Amino acid sequence: MSSLSFPDINVWLALLVEDHRHRSPALGWWRADQSDRIAFSRLIQIGVLRVLTTAAAMNDRPLRMAEAWSAHDHLYLDDRVVFLPEPTAIERSCRQAARSGRASPKL
Repeated sequence: MSSLSFPDINVWLALLVEDHRHRSPALGWWRADQSDRIAFSRLIQIGVLRVLTTAAAMNDRPLRMAEAWSAHDHLYLDDRVVFLPEPTAIERSCRQAARSGRASPKL
């Protein structure tokens, strides 16, 4: 059985931004993690690219989009990093859940 780590945007940013305040613990986790795969989803990927290109989040030193993609792509030099595409039926499932008639942010 293979293991999977699925870090959120903040972990990826700490790994990518040299002066990020949480870079040291993120790198410690990265080096110690024994997962077979460390995964990106489309939502996490978009979030990382958005933050890397946002001046307020990058201490007025945002990356250009091409630079952000390059930083993102650099992570794939580690064989553990993978992209997990959305399941093909996810749209139908989301729409069915939204039609349930129950208002819930956790639905």
